[in-house]
Amino acid sequence: MLFNFLVLGVEFAKSLGAKFILRGLRAGFDFELEFEMALMWKKLNKDVDVVCLMSSLEYQFVYSSRIKEVARLGGNITGLVPDNVIDAFKLKFK
Repeated sequence: MLFNFLVLGVEFAKSLGAKFILRGLRAGFDFELEFEMALMWKKLNKDVDVVCLMSSLEYQFVYSSRIKEVARLGGNITGLVPDNVIDAFKLKFK
């Protein structure tokens, strides 16, 4: 399940009674950032673990900022994001 939230991730997980947070990694740069965040979250709440999975090779280059830029400029993002995201961008960037 995916959620949108406006609080610290580890606090949101705690409010749901979650024991872990699942994160996706693309390249080495992602690992460093996620590692630092996981350490901070562990300090804030020792009962919630962070689990990281590697993304598929085809998505290694997909960054939300790039997707937003392509969509804003009218580019084709089919195959890079789900259809509902494409629809949302179409509404946003009319």
